[in-house]
Amino acid sequence: MRSDEYAEALRVLGEETRLKILRLLMERPLYVCEISAALGLSNPTVSVHLSKLRKFGFVVDRKEGKKVLYSLGRPGGELLPLFSSVLSFVRERFHVEVERLKGVKLSEVCPYE
Repeated sequence: MRSDEYAEALRVLGEETRLKILRLLMERPLYVCEISAALGLSNPTVSVHLSKLRKFGFVVDRKEGKKVLYSLGRPGGELLPLFSSVLSFVRERFHVEVERLKGVKLSEVCPYE
């Protein structure tokens, strides 16, 4: 991996909203609408963050009809130790967002349900 690519990966992981998304995905795979509801953000905003995380393999997606289910990825090469370290960091943080996620009902937040 080139140093500029590694620097970009660091920038992607250095954004607080993306750290919150990773923390939520540690709970279980989630749809964009569930993440949006837990974070109080629009679906397009969350989708942009997810696309940046997906670029480096930090998240993976699976299309299910009109919805896309996201889960934690497993980046390769030099990024795996970095990603593991970030996950260890966020594991004990963002409790408010995790609690909000517990109250999110898929049928209420996802129009395609």
